[in-house]
Amino acid sequence: MTKISLITSLSSDGQALLSLLPEKQYSVLSSWDSSSETPCSWQGITCSPQNRVISLSLPNIFLNLSSLPPHLSSLSYLQLLNLSSTNISGTIPPSFGQLTHLRLLDLSSNSLTGPIPPELGNLSALQFLLLNSNKLSEKIPQQLANFISLQVLCLQDNLINGPIPSQLGSLVSLQQFRVGGNPLTSLNISCNNFSGAIPVTPFFRTLSSNSYAQNPHLCESVDGTTCSSSLMLKNGLKSAKTVALITVILVSVTMAVVSSWILVMRNHRHMVKKSLGAMAASSGAEDFSYPWTFIPFQKLNFTIDNILDCLKEENVIGKGCSGIVYKAELHNGDLIAVKKLWKTKQEEEPIDSFAAEIQILGHIRHRNIVKLLGYCSNRSVKLLLYNYIPNGNLQQLLQGNRNLDWETRYKIAIGSAQGLAYLHHDCVPTILHRDVKCNNILLDSKYEAYLADFGLAKLMNSPTYHHAMSRVAGSYGYIAPEYGYTMNITEKSDVYSYGVVLLEILSGRSAVQPQIGDGLHIVEWVKKKMGSFEPAVSILDTKLQGLPDQMVQEMLQTLGIAMFCVNSSPAERPSMKEVVALLMEVKSQPEECGKTSQPLIKQSSNQT
Repeated sequence: MTKISLITSLSSDGQALLSLLPEKQYSVLSSWDSSSETPCSWQGITCSPQNRVISLSLPNIFLNLSSLPPHLSSLSYLQLLNLSSTNISGTIPPSFGQLTHLRLLDLSSNSLTGPIPPELGNLSALQFLLLNSNKLSEKIPQQLANFISLQVLCLQDNLINGPIPSQLGSLVSLQQFRVGGNPLTSLNISCNNFSGAIPVTPFFRTLSSNSYAQNPHLCESVDGTTCSSSLMLKNGLKSAKTVALITVILVSVTMAVVSSWILVMRNHRHMVKKSLGAMAASSGAEDFSYPWTFIPFQKLNFTIDNILDCLKEENVIGKGCSGIVYKAELHNGDLIAVKKLWKTKQEEEPIDSFAAEIQILGHIRHRNIVKLLGYCSNRSVKLLLYNYIPNGNLQQLLQGNRNLDWETRYKIAIGSAQGLAYLHHDCVPTILHRDVKCNNILLDSKYEAYLADFGLAKLMNSPTYHHAMSRVAGSYGYIAPEYGYTMNITEKSDVYSYGVVLLEILSGRSAVQPQIGDGLHIVEWVKKKMGSFEPAVSILDTKLQGLPDQMVQEMLQTLGIAMFCVNSSPAERPSMKEVVALLMEVKSQPEECGKTSQPLIKQSSNQT
C-alpha cells in the first residue's frame, strides 16, 4: 500500500507558525490557512517585503498550549513575539535564543514554569522582555546582561530567587525593571529573597536603600562582588543602629581625610581636582583631572573651576541612564543645570564625533528649547551646561494633582509642539529629538514649555561613548509602534511620541499605568473609550470636565489632533508643522471657527 504524503506550498515560516495550533484548534485562528503560500495575511502576522515573518502578535488569544513549540525558533527574521495572556504552560524553549533579531519578547500572564533559559542572553538586540505573571523559578541568569539595548525588563509575580547578577549593572539602556508586585521607575526589589552583593555601577548608583529593603541576604558592596564589612540588609535594614554607627565612623574618617587634603592644598584648582577625585573614587573612579576643554556657545561669566565646585551630592536634581543633573549656583548668582554623562572610554578617538555634534546642538536657539550654554570635557568626563528651568517637568506637574486649567495645558501643548517643529523643519540638517516625553518637557514659572535632551539619544551612539545605547529610540510608553519591526527613526516617530504627550496633557493619565485600572497603554485606552458608548468627554481629566462648552470643544479638537499623531501608520501622521497649525486653529477666534473646520472629536456618545 502506497503512503500518500500531503504536499503543501506553504512557506517554512508558515509551517513553523502552524505548530502554535494543535489539532482541532484551527477555529481559534480561522484565517490561518495551511493552503496559503505565505502566512502574511494571517491574523497577528506581519511580514517583510520578502514575505518573511517579522512579527507574531497574538495577545489574549486562547491558544491553551501545554508547551511553547520550539519550531518557532526557526522564524529567523522575527523581531516581535507577543504571546501574552494566551494560556500557555510548560517551559521557555532554550532554542528561543536563536531568534537573534528579536526586539520584543512578551510571554507575560501565562503559566510558564522552570528557569529563564540562559540561552536568551544571545538575543543582544532585545529591547523589551516581559515574562511577568508566570510561575518561573530559580535564579536570574547572568546572561541577561548581554541585552545591551534592553529598555524594559518585567519579571514580577514569579517564583524567582537567588542573587542579583552583578552583570545586570551593564544594562545602561534600562528604563523599567520590575521585580515583585510593584512597578519600578528604575529598580525596586524590596520584599523578596535575593542574596549577594548589590552591584556598584551607574545604573544601581541611582537607587536608594529603599529599593532593596527586606531582602535578608542582600548586602552593600564597594566593588559589586564582595559584601562591605558584612553589612547585610536584614528585613528592611533592621540593624539601623549599626548602620548609623558605621556611617558616623565613615563620615568621620572621610572628614579627617578631606581636612588633611585641605591643609596641604597650595591653590584652589588643586583642591578641586583632589576633592572631586575622592568623590569619583567612591562612585566609579571618574577622572576630574586637567586638562579640561571648555566650549561655550555664548559669552559666559564663569570658569570650569566654578562648575566643578558645584558637582556635589546635595546639588543633584535628577539621575537617569544618561547621567546625573546638578543644579549649579555660580559665584555671580547665575543658576545653570549641569548634566554629567556617565563615564566614557579612556581611549578617545582621534576625531571626537560627540563634540562635533554638540557644536550643532549648541547653536540651536528657540524660545521653547532649553538653551545649551556650553560643553566641558576631559579625557573621561563630559559635562553639558544648560539654562536652569525652575518649575520642574510636565510629568511632575501632571502627577502633582494640581488644578491645572485648560489654558495652561494648551500653552504647554503648543509650546512644546513649536519647539519640536523647529527641530524638524527649521534646522539644517533636521534634528530628531528621539526621546519626546513628559519628563523632557521643562516648565518655567509662567508654565512656558521647554524641550530638553533634544538629540541626546543620537549623541549617545557616538563611538567614543562608553555606555552607547544601541539604536536608542526613546522611552517606554512613547516609542512609535513601527520601531518594533523597522528599527527606523524618523520625524514621524517624534510625532507619535508627541501625540502620547498630548493625550497625557488632556487626560491626566500617564502613558503606561500598569499598577491601576485596566493597565492599558494610553493610546489603547483612548481607542477603547472612543469605541465604546461613553462620551468622548470622559477621556478628559476629571478636573477639565464641566467647563464651558467652548473650552470642551477646544479640548475635543485637541484630542482629535492627538489621535492623528498616534496613528499606527507613520505616513498618516501629520508633520509637526501641521500639528502646530492645527493647534493654532483650536484657539481661532469664534467668528473664524465656522470658516475653518468642525471639531475633530464630537461630544456625541456614538464614537467609532
